[in-house]
Amino acid sequence: MLLNFSKNGIICIFLYVALILLYMLIFPYGDEPDFNRRGYQYISILSSLNLNFFDGLIETVVSPTGDGMMNASSECGNGSGLIDARQLFGAFDFHYCMQNIELAFKRVALTLIIFSPLIFLFVKSKSDYLKKIEFSNRYYLSKESIALSFIFPGFIFYSAVFSIEQVTLMLSVLFLFYLFSRRYFYSLILVVVTFSLDPGNTQVVLVLTFYLLTSMFIFKKLGLLTFMLFSLISMLIAYVGSTEILTFFAKYSEKVARIVLDYSNWDQTKYPLYFRPVMTFMSFNFMPPSMSKHPLMYIVVFMGIIYTFFKHFFTTIQYKVDIKYIVMFMALFSGISIIVFLLPGFTNGKYYIFTLPLFINSLLQYYSFKTLLYFLLTLNIIIVVDNLLFYLIW
Repeated sequence: MLLNFSKNGIICIFLYVALILLYMLIFPYGDEPDFNRRGYQYISILSSLNLNFFDGLIETVVSPTGDGMMNASSECGNGSGLIDARQLFGAFDFHYCMQNIELAFKRVALTLIIFSPLIFLFVKSKSDYLKKIEFSNRYYLSKESIALSFIFPGFIFYSAVFSIEQVTLMLSVLFLFYLFSRRYFYSLILVVVTFSLDPGNTQVVLVLTFYLLTSMFIFKKLGLLTFMLFSLISMLIAYVGSTEILTFFAKYSEKVARIVLDYSNWDQTKYPLYFRPVMTFMSFNFMPPSMSKHPLMYIVVFMGIIYTFFKHFFTTIQYKVDIKYIVMFMALFSGISIIVFLLPGFTNGKYYIFTLPLFINSLLQYYSFKTLLYFLLTLNIIIVVDNLLFYLIW
């Protein structure tokens, strides 16, 4: 079998390495989901594998909660540059928030090692073309969609967090690829491994995947209209009856009971139910725990989605696009919205970033690889310029 490298894949990986290093050097150190707690856990896991790359580079302190646990420490993450959640932009203290250069390079190297199974997908054989033909009448997840995901700001950010979550993200994307390539045995192995590492994230992956497969089945057997009604009714039920649904299941599960308790204590005035998908959209694109905002990026992405709908309904391209890719896009939106409505603790986009290749896969039906590449690079320019300005604002 003759092997060769995908040109588009290599371009994306080259840009990914450059961008992830740039992100490491200019983004506030410690401004990551649960950095204090998960950072120390990650150090412990690596040390147990005799991988002591970060000894002396990441400061650890005793947890302030008094439980005797150790935490990773960041002066920036402790408040020396973080902002109010209601602030529109961001503000970071240059002296407290810059990451050690050696640590940045080592974290990039570790990230590349972890994501090497995905990168290896861009080594292709002549049989890849035949497989695409074989699945032409089914839903096909292209490798180009995975390659482009590496250039998306949210994916760059979440793939590089100093946490076991970067491993589960890689495994989850690989799981989707094998699932939609009909390699079910590999998918099953990946789910088992992912669950053993991070049960919480894996449950979201499984629930959302089940919803997507159910949606595709309904569309295939009953048609587009029935699928759309199913999606709309499901979202309305989740929105209107979120508390009642959780209370019902809490009778049979202690874990769900704890979620219901958290739900009852949730500050509804801070993040209203209808606003949660907006928060998910923002954090999916890019909004770290410091709550720094990037309004221009959100507007550009939103307008891009609106333009795609316009292009579909008001141009002849609608007759060239296979409807199942539109169904997948809508199923992703409704599935994520349902989870967000039901579970206030799962609003952050980090739980759903593994679905990014599916979103891009739909967009590739309307735009060329090069067009999407330029669009994603534009988003990265916005993010980088914003963060440099945030240092000046401080």
